[in-house]
Amino acid sequence: MKINISLWSKYLLGTGIIILCLVSVLPVLAAAWQVNAWSLGFTNGIMAEGSGIPAYALDPPEAHQRAPVWLARDAIKAGEPALALDLLKPLLASGKAMVLSAQGEALAAAGVFESAVGFWIQAGDYQSLVKAAEQSVEDGQFEDAEMAF
Repeated sequence: MKINISLWSKYLLGTGIIILCLVSVLPVLAAAWQVNAWSLGFTNGIMAEGSGIPAYALDPPEAHQRAPVWLARDAIKAGEPALALDLLKPLLASGKAMVLSAQGEALAAAGVFESAVGFWIQAGDYQSLVKAAEQSVEDGQFEDAEMAF
């Protein structure tokens, strides 16, 4: 028994497959669009306004995994280490080096140098350790410098 599929049936089948593929890809494309649009807006806002977090940036898309770290680093630059620590707190359990390093920066900015060193060591962020040690030597804080080295 031979099945004869008409041209119209092939067309409908092909169209259905294309529509199914598009529907399955659209959420991924939408999330990527939101992440990129937020990132560009955040970057443009930082460059245009100098240091400080633009108001619209405080609500990044959920799919943007680095947004809280970017916001925390900007809060540190704006002299708000407590805000940075609050932004990073939910991310610490991930153990990601970028999060741990930013936590170290926030703690250092808040004056908790010993804890900052611990987070930089945990992150493997030796560049921050060297930078902090050199700054401590310049500031005459030799115990802090020794801790970082």
